[in-house]
Amino acid sequence: MKSLNWLSVSSLFVVVFTSSSVRLPPCNAQEVESEDLEVRISQAIADAMPAENAKEGLAGAQERNASAVARGDFPFTMITVASNEVLWLASGSASYGTQGDNVTATRNRMKYAIDQAYAQARKNLLIGLRGVRSSLESQSMSDLEVTTDDKADRVKMSRIRDEVLRQSLSETLTHASVHEYHIDGNRVVVSVKASTQPAVHRVADGYVEANSITSAVQHLVTESELLPAAGVRLVSVADQGDAVIGYGAHVVAINADGVVQTELIENAKRIATAKARSSIVGFLAGEKVDWSTETISHFKESVPEIADNAMDDPSVGEQPLAGVEKRAMAEQRFLSTVQTKETLAIVTEGRLPPGVLVRTWYNAELGVCHAMALYYRPITDRVGKLDNTTTAHSGDLYRSVEGITTPSRTFRAWPSGRESDILTRE
Repeated sequence: MKSLNWLSVSSLFVVVFTSSSVRLPPCNAQEVESEDLEVRISQAIADAMPAENAKEGLAGAQERNASAVARGDFPFTMITVASNEVLWLASGSASYGTQGDNVTATRNRMKYAIDQAYAQARKNLLIGLRGVRSSLESQSMSDLEVTTDDKADRVKMSRIRDEVLRQSLSETLTHASVHEYHIDGNRVVVSVKASTQPAVHRVADGYVEANSITSAVQHLVTESELLPAAGVRLVSVADQGDAVIGYGAHVVAINADGVVQTELIENAKRIATAKARSSIVGFLAGEKVDWSTETISHFKESVPEIADNAMDDPSVGEQPLAGVEKRAMAEQRFLSTVQTKETLAIVTEGRLPPGVLVRTWYNAELGVCHAMALYYRPITDRVGKLDNTTTAHSGDLYRSVEGITTPSRTFRAWPSGRESDILTRE
């Protein structure tokens, strides 16, 4: 059997797309006419990037989108993976001004620019996905036969079409997540990814289903700058049980004295850790959780672009009842297994049960300290028996979440195993 002719696949996408009467909304960030935008999206489909795996494809797509942002083109890339997975990466950008020597004001503007760029990236993803789906929905076998007479190519192209259309547009957007952000001068670029086979499924506000605990932790860490200052996330790991992650963040005050600045960072870490610990302790104690804080819609008041997108984005708005019910079942299931007499006695005193992982990291660009407390029974129970302290110190535990990265930098995963570690750049 011949190997797949990727050019044929791309040609099919562009032929079908341009023959349809798709009308797309304008891309505010790039300020281009809708007709021009159609041409750019059709070109993105025609240039679908083949890759052996998702990691390789996303790396190439990130470079392509960065060039598109610099040129003022539409930053949307489609990736076809050898395993039949299809991914999309869209980017958004926003500028911010510096406020002289006022570092705090500059950081606040930078944070707002991240929110704006995130909103634009999601809108670009929505626009691109609508264009792709419209082209594939109108595809017929005659289109396949015109594009290529190779049977293997037609089968592969048909599989890609089926894979893309297997999920609804709303499902694909709901599972979309931040890939990374980076700051270049006074411009912030945020990239959002979507996949037909996501490692993390966002089921409802504050509740996700993940292929592995590492994927769930990475998902939270990457989105950390877009989360509230404190909260909890419930996780169901495929065939391995449930987990809960408490998280917290605190802004670091600025001081010109280096010694004082170091102490301010340490103090911010302690406050962020207290928020994460308090969040997970409250959850374990059975306190009612306001899940609505962890949702895209909580940006509406502060970032107008999110409110503008909400009317067009089918993943924003009222949550499906099925997702809310699944979250309630997962919450009840998790608490029924951990709320033992001993555990309740510990959390009533405001302490974490043995074996809970607590870690911090520091975003020097934004001047924010983050903390995370992870209660994952397959690890926590085992480590708790070995180390009867409130924080685990086990090589197995660290290896279970190794390779976690922050949005714009790569970090070692808590190398020395001390709770006070700030993650350091590799």
